[in-house]
Amino acid sequence: MYKLVIEDDEGKTKVVPFIRDEMTIGRKEGNTIRLTERNVSRRHAKLLKKNGAIEIEDYSRYGTKRNGERVSTRAPFREGDVILIGDYRLSLKLAQNVAAPEVKRDLSVMPPDKAAKLVVVSSNFAGREFPLVKAEMVIGRTEGDIRIDHRSISRNHAKLIRDGDRYKILDLKSANGVKVNNEPYRSVQLRRGDLFELGHVRMKFVLPGDPPVVIPTDTGSADVNPAASGGMGKLLIIGGVLAMMFAVVAVVVIFVLPGMGSDSGDNGGDTTGNAPTTGAVAANNGEDDNTDDSAADDDSVDPEIVALTEKAREQLKAREWDKAIASVDSALKKAPEAKRAELNTMRGKAVKEKGFMESFEAGKKALEDKDYETAIDKFKTLPADLTIYGKLVEEEKLLEQARDGLKDKLDSYISDARTQLRADNPRVALRHVNRALDIDPENEEALALQRQVRREIAKADKTNPPKDDKPPKDDKPKETAKKDNNAGGGGMTAADKKEKRDALLKEARAASVQGSQDTAIAKAQEAMRYGGGGAAVRIMAIAYEKKGDAGNAIKYYNQILRGMCGSPNAKFADVIRKKIAGLGGKPDC
Repeated sequence: MYKLVIEDDEGKTKVVPFIRDEMTIGRKEGNTIRLTERNVSRRHAKLLKKNGAIEIEDYSRYGTKRNGERVSTRAPFREGDVILIGDYRLSLKLAQNVAAPEVKRDLSVMPPDKAAKLVVVSSNFAGREFPLVKAEMVIGRTEGDIRIDHRSISRNHAKLIRDGDRYKILDLKSANGVKVNNEPYRSVQLRRGDLFELGHVRMKFVLPGDPPVVIPTDTGSADVNPAASGGMGKLLIIGGVLAMMFAVVAVVVIFVLPGMGSDSGDNGGDTTGNAPTTGAVAANNGEDDNTDDSAADDDSVDPEIVALTEKAREQLKAREWDKAIASVDSALKKAPEAKRAELNTMRGKAVKEKGFMESFEAGKKALEDKDYETAIDKFKTLPADLTIYGKLVEEEKLLEQARDGLKDKLDSYISDARTQLRADNPRVALRHVNRALDIDPENEEALALQRQVRREIAKADKTNPPKDDKPPKDDKPKETAKKDNNAGGGGMTAADKKEKRDALLKEARAASVQGSQDTAIAKAQEAMRYGGGGAAVRIMAIAYEKKGDAGNAIKYYNQILRGMCGSPNAKFADVIRKKIAGLGGKPDC
């Protein structure tokens, strides 16, 4: 008998007996093997056993690799092969060849001067250094090897793992997450000079031999009080611009080897009869009581604004979305620029959850009225990893109830799709086959028909592209000299317009990253006059989302999506659809 060996990106291993003829693999509940990282599709792949041989089928948008080569549709899976699915490695072993998994790690302690280190670059204690002397070090507010006493940091926030000369940071289900170079990650390898944030505390990753970190004069006002219980701490005192002095303080440590039973994601065995969930990290949706999801209040901020902010936080926890929006709006009227980004983030969360709540309630009402199609449409817009209402849909099995109500119509939807396809109406056929997949997402007949319909749509688009697939007016590659004189920029040459457009887009992106969303939108709109087109639309969609204006964000995301509809090779269409659903909207296609 074969056994399946599954290894996650931390080196943790699960062994699953291959006792079925078919085993499904995916992120969604209900799969035989559930792999919960986000780079795994809901229904990613299937393992098939026929006449003693095993094959793997790929259904994902992320792809499946066998021995380094992507699986197109189906491939043999033999002992010795390595299958890559997201961050997971799968291999096949005969039962007698499967030994107890052994994780080999370099657990040695490095001298502080030979180790990489973290340097705090924000707060009153900017310059504090934490050498990464252990193979694994946990950063937390009150626990762990590196302690940073800040309200935005969870008790056990993140773990740093050394593997040879490589370092990786892993989020330990923290409330405020981990960002590296302004991008959120659950797990990512660190590189020289990376800037990362734990909550509202910024740090820099420094390798041995790197020059000393020069701390900016303005390091923020957050009240951070780091204290290391492992390694050596150094306090960097900045005098003038480049003059620096180092004082070394020795700290006695008790070295504790982190075991496989750490809280970094090993969920142990599954007692339900299915294969175990591997490497699961559940979304907290803002309900993790691990920490107070807030930054330290700046004493320079108006006390009224501080009180309104705290009130809004309590209303968010109580799911009083309208009240939270009102409190934030009142605070925004008087808030300084430094406080607006935090308030806009809170407002955006309230707006999104309000939209999710409305979809949830509408779906439940439709389910009570036996309007199962509407119920499915509503519940599908509630992903469990984005909203608390998605978790409620899963817990109450509402989507399954709606699907059960339509199961008698499954065959008729497939039949209608075939009829429309024969009548040369592939887009209408696609709607019918998608409805069939709403009822049974794993129906192989519907999945095969969906692929056929999409191929027909792609063929039709090559000879007669639909209007929605055409680029926006401002994206036209060439304009006549006469039109140039009437467009933005007057009589500018094409090269001058391109230079102006690129400069405006760069300014718009920078403004959005810095939290000035109104400036980003204004710059992007101006860039449209010079041919900014799709790039400007993307910037506006993101800026409106950050600003908490769900209506305009949905509008511009749908504008992006319409240019992708009907193309089977549109890699990011599902990402955009998820964005729109997350904002409480409905994708145009």
